[in-house]
Amino acid sequence: MAAPAHPRQSAGDALSPLLSVRGLTLRFGNVTALDGLAFDVAPAEIVAVIGPNGAGKTTLFDCLSRLATPDAGEVAFMGHALLAEPAHRVAHLGIGRTFQQGALFERLSVADNLRLGLDGRHASRGLVSAALRPARWRDAEATNDARVAQLMTLFALAPYAERMPPELPVPIRRRVEIARAMAAAPKLLLLDEPAAGLSASEVADLRTLLHAVRAREATAMLLVEHNVPFVMSVADRVVAIDCGRKLAEGPPSVMARHPDVVRAYLGTEIG
Repeated sequence: MAAPAHPRQSAGDALSPLLSVRGLTLRFGNVTALDGLAFDVAPAEIVAVIGPNGAGKTTLFDCLSRLATPDAGEVAFMGHALLAEPAHRVAHLGIGRTFQQGALFERLSVADNLRLGLDGRHASRGLVSAALRPARWRDAEATNDARVAQLMTLFALAPYAERMPPELPVPIRRRVEIARAMAAAPKLLLLDEPAAGLSASEVADLRTLLHAVRAREATAMLLVEHNVPFVMSVADRVVAIDCGRKLAEGPPSVMARHPDVVRAYLGTEIG
């Protein structure tokens, strides 16, 4: 599972952003969940969004997944105006997501959960016998099977291929959730509280896994997370928000001591 981490990107790198968020604002009645939020994610960069409960982190993910529509602002992803796209187009554009509560199909095996994460345009399981399908469908099935096998290896899931999610311990379920989100090879992966419920050693394994996934797949990641030591060890850059507004952003070593971030969220300097 171990792999060298991708070279760290900085906010000043001369790369066109993969994701560009500008002025994102969303109100629920008198409550402002997002207030002019702006940041970028570079290709293959890992960016963490931190902040207290109610800061707007999950609302941000819902906007990027097109499960919520902001009142103002723009989001560009790989040259596409993301906010003009319906929710069902998000995965096709190259964005994957995990959810804080998980969303596995409990009565399907691990392998079949991964198959469901494949791009729907190439789904090939059905009632018709493979022998009667056109050759292109049989080719698509072979491609899908190869991708599932690749994910099984990358995420060390082969021993669990035929197990059902209720039989799995939390760390393995988390791997399955991330592997399924990676099935269609997204360019950007949204990770919602990936370290929740994990022990210190399991969090360390997760950090190694995410760096391995980035190295193998060249996938950028945007994660929201409350486990600050994990954030500081896995992310290239950290964006701190509070009440929907950006407090500061920068490399973990700077953010761990930023006075506004310490005052609003950390409580004490880290490291």
